Amino acid sequence: MRVSSKLRSILFRDGAGGTTGDADPTLMQGAFWALTINATGLLLGLLTQKILANTLGPKGFGLYLYVLGWSNVAGLLCALEFSNAAVRYISAYTATGDWASLRGFLRRSQQLVGGITVTVSVLAVALLASTNRLDHETEFTFLAACAVFPLTSIVQLHAACLLGWKRVRQSQAPFQVIRPALFAIGLLTMARWLGSSFDAADAVAVQFFATGIALVITAWYLRRATPVETMIAKPVYHTMEWIKTSSHFVAISISQLVLSTQADLLFVGTILGKTEVGLYGAASQLATLVGFGSTAIMLIAQPMIADLYARGKIDALVKLSRQIVLLALVASIPVFLGVALLGRVLLVRIYGPDFEPAFPVLIVLAIAQLIAAVVGMLLGYLFTMTSHQQIATKIIGATAVLNIILALILTYSMGMIGTAIATAISTLARSVALFIAARHVLTSGPVAVADSPGP
Repeated sequence: MRVSSKLRSILFRDGAGGTTGDADPTLMQGAFWALTINATGLLLGLLTQKILANTLGPKGFGLYLYVLGWSNVAGLLCALEFSNAAVRYISAYTATGDWASLRGFLRRSQQLVGGITVTVSVLAVALLASTNRLDHETEFTFLAACAVFPLTSIVQLHAACLLGWKRVRQSQAPFQVIRPALFAIGLLTMARWLGSSFDAADAVAVQFFATGIALVITAWYLRRATPVETMIAKPVYHTMEWIKTSSHFVAISISQLVLSTQADLLFVGTILGKTEVGLYGAASQLATLVGFGSTAIMLIAQPMIADLYARGKIDALVKLSRQIVLLALVASIPVFLGVALLGRVLLVRIYGPDFEPAFPVLIVLAIAQLIAAVVGMLLGYLFTMTSHQQIATKIIGATAVLNIILALILTYSMGMIGTAIATAISTLARSVALFIAARHVLTSGPVAVADSPGP
């Protein structure tokens, strides 16, 4: 199969006129459920953040965010980003009816993710038990996080498999709605029971139980959603191909993590302290409001892009991409304006008066979120879901290095606001570089690609 000149019009149209045509019903329905579930999850997330901030205070809240930040890094590295690969391969194998490879991927991905994350978790517990450099609360918080990240990795893999079949509700509801709801209930119960002795380690322990229940639910959904043809097929394994593809996703995700507020928390916590982490974390949580709509839309867009590309439906891919851009604009710009106008009030009402100094950080991070939501997300998925992930790996990796350099310089010289500015500059650089690369790839003539969804 070759990428025809029609694919170029995804981003670079001839003339100013034209229309996206009738909305794709799968995109609209999936986007509706994704937005609804993500909005509910976001509200529940803000509720839990409020409970944690009010119960633990800025220092304890900062410790919780700092430890969970490292847990997320461990999960990203150890899970090999098979969750991203799952969306692409399951969509493509289902579209082409390759049930044997589909069964092999389902089995091998769970073996790899489960085995590696549990092993690393056990090694981390042993390392923590052998050191005396951490205070009691920090040590126990890290120990609790070691139990959480394997569960989180497996839940996310199951959710990605369901998303590959465009099962948005089953994919997102357990982790985005049920888990934070149980977490909020558990936090209130434990805080009332333990009183002033409730600390960050207890909060992570509650997270463990909430994530465990989400895992049981997603596993049940996954079994029910798996096609009958897959269940009876003899598994075929393309393990090295899957690992090679996943390695690109790992590199991209590490770079994305460096460009995200998760890495910002690590910079702020290491250079400035735990109180500043709490302030920065509150601002970053509110800033995600700007991008949550676009992120939700991309949930259903990813498997659709992979599906259409695998079947050579370039005209449909062009139409879909234009609709995604329009939906992202509609979803992101009003929220950005609302955050800019009401951000100070939201910080005080949700987190408390002690968090008002984070308002300038909130504005800068909201700008970064707007850039990513409207410009960057679709460009990234057009590369990763159509076997051009090598290009995305290089660009996002380079801008991640830029972010590290800027964050080190600006955090030392300007404090929290410097960290936020570094993230905003790097996000803009990433989006511009992806756009230029897409223009080069899609307008330099037909590009040969593999018929299979593999690299």
